[in-house]
Amino acid sequence: MKQKRIKFGIQIPNNVKEALEQDRINQNNLWGEAIMKEMNALMKAGVFSFYPPNYRVPNTYQYCPLRIIFDVKQEDLRRKARMVAGGHVINSSMYESYASVVQTRTIRLLETIAMNEGLSFMTGDIGNAFVHALTREKIYSVAGPEFNHKEGCKIVIKRALYGLATSARQWNLTLGDAIRKMGFTPSRADPDLWIKESEDKDHYEYIATYVDDIIIVSKNPKKYQ
Repeated sequence: MKQKRIKFGIQIPNNVKEALEQDRINQNNLWGEAIMKEMNALMKAGVFSFYPPNYRVPNTYQYCPLRIIFDVKQEDLRRKARMVAGGHVINSSMYESYASVVQTRTIRLLETIAMNEGLSFMTGDIGNAFVHALTREKIYSVAGPEFNHKEGCKIVIKRALYGLATSARQWNLTLGDAIRKMGFTPSRADPDLWIKESEDKDHYEYIATYVDDIIIVSKNPKKYQ
């Protein structure tokens, strides 16, 4: 029996069944809404292909369990649900999985440059970042109760879910392609610091990336929102 976890006075469920049972007891739908929000985002991103329960998945695909993990945000006690893949059971040794991140010293140098040049900082994170990238692993699973009427269906996972060995790298490559299309070039000293001359050729603009966190340095960084 799994130990109960309490956070900010709220019991964190271990699975979807427990989450929905807590909603029933508390006479609300807070966990249910969090699950729905996560699943709607995944469906919109086209993460899954669905097949009938009796579909025979090609033997080149590996089975990967899926689960919802739950959390509570401190600032407003908002319930959070995130679907993750059990990548620990997948043999990903044939794929490259390394994903670099911007170095701490690069950020310090960037702060100095911004101060000297009178540039502005803008920071943010990209929501559900990984699923914007395609996965490399050939994996499938079986839909659980969080899939509602599709429960029991065979599902092929097409995008880089959290928990898979190659997801961080796939996202890193996808984000890099997007930044490159914006006219930026990776610096030679740190490939996760991207540089571009401003349109008015008055200064250089910078983008630094750390997984799904991003820093933009420019006289007008908001134009990249």
